[in-house]
Amino acid sequence: MYSLAYDAYPPEKVNAMLKLNLEAPIKRIEACVKAGALCVVNNTSIAGQIGHPDVWYGVTKAGLINATKSFSKIFDGKVIINAVAPSPVETDMLDMIPLARREAFLQTVVAKRFAHADEVAKAIFWLATESSEYINGTMIDINNGSFPR
Repeated sequence: MYSLAYDAYPPEKVNAMLKLNLEAPIKRIEACVKAGALCVVNNTSIAGQIGHPDVWYGVTKAGLINATKSFSKIFDGKVIINAVAPSPVETDMLDMIPLARREAFLQTVVAKRFAHADEVAKAIFWLATESSEYINGTMIDINNGSFPR
């Protein structure tokens, strides 16, 4: 039987996940705006959209997607806020995903490889510097066709 990922989360790990992936980015948004930032780009994840097996990770990333959309309305165009939602990226974090899940994921990707960190960074840079101000409150999927919407 498959063990649900949320079963493995003691309360202190849940709190740490909420602080790292949801509370800290929201405080960062607030700090950036207070410092005069005109643009904020959040780094969410495909996990916030797909019903991720690591429930708490998915919940926090979905919450950050919602915060991105909510803050875009709150800031009323005075601060542009968007997000990117990459699928697994070739970083140290990739090693935490079980091999069977990684292999299954690669079968859904057009390029048959994981994203490279610089590909995600280029999308973030574009949103922060060159995108139209009309792109506000949105999230760009970076998943190479694995989760078309």
